[in-house]
Amino acid sequence: MPRDPDYTPFGAGQKCPSPRLELLERCWRLRALPTGRELVCGIFQTDAGLEVRAGYRDDLLHSQVCPDLLSARAVAERLKRTLLDDLGGVEELPLMENHDEKGGA
Repeated sequence: MPRDPDYTPFGAGQKCPSPRLELLERCWRLRALPTGRELVCGIFQTDAGLEVRAGYRDDLLHSQVCPDLLSARAVAERLKRTLLDDLGGVEELPLMENHDEKGGA
């Protein structure tokens, strides 16, 4: 019996839905000195629940699932304090700048 070249075990034309990644809250923005690269952190609603995501806009550096918004805010604050204390050459930026944070944080 010849094989059907169009056969797929997942059904014809079915596409997987994109994973949910909805920004709920921006937590902080930092600028690494002297490179000037911006680190951002936000709390996102994902398929797995609430997730704290932090990194450069194009590179995710930290991700942690949290049970609720209060613990997500605490994780974000701890991460910011760690970066400020350990990296040294970092400046805090205002949250007002409006960028799409889906990619990194």
